[in-house]
Amino acid sequence: MVPIIGDMELPGLGMSDEDRKTITSKATIIINAAATVKFDEKLSTSTAINVKGTKEVLKLANECRNLKAITHISTAFSNTHVKYVEEKFYEPPMSVEALEAVSELNDEILESILPT
Repeated sequence: MVPIIGDMELPGLGMSDEDRKTITSKATIIINAAATVKFDEKLSTSTAINVKGTKEVLKLANECRNLKAITHISTAFSNTHVKYVEEKFYEPPMSVEALEAVSELNDEILESILPT
């Protein structure tokens, strides 16, 4: 097991070329437990970490020549509007593309339209 330093908010996970080469050539398992679970986090930050960062992890996994498994440990809270959470996939209220577009708005605009 080799921990690699990176940043979920940066393109390519902010990894060095050397670390990326090590992972893509040697990794057999990837475990992604990175997330922000702050309920008052700025939408742009939480989207960058929880959505775009996860997409970057999946992109990295696709480049791995020896990958056998990837595990994603999900955010602590989801479907809080549902009284009983079933073992099924729930349809998201908006597409990933729409969420990414909204998260690109400046913080002042977002604060004026998002519930507090």
